[in-house]
Amino acid sequence: MFINPFTDFGFKKLFGEESALPRLKSFIEDALGLAIPIESLRFLSPEQLGSRDDERRAVYDIYCTAADGSHFIVELQKAKQHFFKDRTVFYASFPIRSQALRGNWDYRLYPVYCLGILDFEFTDTDKLRWHHVVQLKDQEGDVFYDKLTFAFLELAKFKKPLEACSSHLERWCYLLRNLQNMDSVPELLTQDPLFKSAFEVANYSAMSVAEQRVYNEAEKRYRDLVNVVNTAYDDGVASVKTQLIEAEQRCRDLEIVVNTAYDDGVASVKTQLIEVEQQLQAERHRAESTVQNAIKALMASGKTEAEAKKQILRE
Repeated sequence: MFINPFTDFGFKKLFGEESALPRLKSFIEDALGLAIPIESLRFLSPEQLGSRDDERRAVYDIYCTAADGSHFIVELQKAKQHFFKDRTVFYASFPIRSQALRGNWDYRLYPVYCLGILDFEFTDTDKLRWHHVVQLKDQEGDVFYDKLTFAFLELAKFKKPLEACSSHLERWCYLLRNLQNMDSVPELLTQDPLFKSAFEVANYSAMSVAEQRVYNEAEKRYRDLVNVVNTAYDDGVASVKTQLIEAEQRCRDLEIVVNTAYDDGVASVKTQLIEVEQQLQAERHRAESTVQNAIKALMASGKTEAEAKKQILRE
């Protein structure tokens, strides 16, 4: 039995301890596609404070620096949240500001790299592309500034079997995606000492009782988070369905009023019809708006527009 790498405990075991630095170095190099290998890494405090007491702080999962002065932030994001990209840029601002020197300073900065490992899918990217490396570019697509780099791994999109993994990064992603469901170490990964060491530290049975207790609590928190996210999604879908049913009923009621007005032939029928038709049009507009909101909600969860429309029609 192997631990879940998406728990705080599991992620730290694989990449966040001193003995894990060779694995972390390899993983960062693969994910960022660095042309020059990292000479060495040193962990820094994951908690970054603002310049004033009333400013927000940032707490990273892993924060380290290389021998050449480069800074690396590694974040494990377990659930989708609003403005995630903005949050990532905000986090990147702390290691940039920390490089400011007092006195005579020429504004030279060392590179900052932010690596996000995502247990969800972006809604505004290609459905098949799971690896993104982002830099500041000009209108011609040329890199304008190469000292700020973001990389994202959408592991929820990674579906390759081990036999189809053709790169070191793909094998890392396979391990992270499937580790907790493995019963033994795959033969294809036993030849690499980095993967071999990863399986050794992730072996639940080899841990002390105290470590197992800490891991069990971390896994419980992870499961609670997943259940909260899933429940929120289900509640959102149920709420939209209720609104659609109510809007549909209001439209039916208004159509009955229209038909009754025609049948009664009252003197003020024209006025009533105009008012009723206006109400009917407003209700239909609200119903259409509700459907569009439902489509957007489903697309935010990762579905395409066509899939979202199909699900709403089916439900």
